[in-house]
Amino acid sequence: NDDVLTSIKSLLPAAAAKNFSTYAPGLSTNYTSEEDVKRRDNTWTTYTGYDDIRNLGKYKYYANMTEMYVCPDYTFACDGVVPPTFDLEGGEIPVCLKFQAEWNEREIYCHGYRPMFATHEANKIMGTD
Repeated sequence: NDDVLTSIKSLLPAAAAKNFSTYAPGLSTNYTSEEDVKRRDNTWTTYTGYDDIRNLGKYKYYANMTEMYVCPDYTFACDGVVPPTFDLEGGEIPVCLKFQAEWNEREIYCHGYRPMFATHEANKIMGTD
């Protein structure tokens, strides 16, 4: 939830506030606590190019992935994988389980992740393989 949008929502009449979203799409992540960071984020390293300018912007890992995946459905599960539960009333944002580098293709699928693009080459994260 965005703090500014949450403040604006509190000023609106109840009828208008009902349909007013406080979620803000974007590239910046706004975590509410250390626990929220641990739950929603994963290890990733981006090279700054300090030691070698050729490495600028390359990834060591992107959230434990060497290929780009997205998780469009955190409720999806198969093969005995139990989808995570969330306190929606308490404002907890639903997210997929953290991606694990050791998952095989079936486990990736069963945790709700899908390849971003059609081919392995297109999904490869530069600097990881």
